[in-house]
Amino acid sequence: LGGFVGDFNYLKEDTLAFINLVNELYEGKYPIFHYGHSMGGMTNILSGLSGKYPENYRGSIILCPAIK
Repeated sequence: LGGFVGDFNYLKEDTLAFINLVNELYEGKYPIFHYGHSMGGMTNILSGLSGKYPENYRGSIILCPAIK
């Protein structure tokens, strides 16, 4: 099914892995802001609640999150 996600933890873990990968690539030199819209906004919230962001994480920009 197009757009079907059985477990949102997959999206959360992929998001955190990507953020950490980019952070390592730039050696933590820059502040990180996480932007998410709709399903990305929901993933942003789930990732933020995990508490696994790197030290230079500065905030979330969440637009129209897909939440109930």
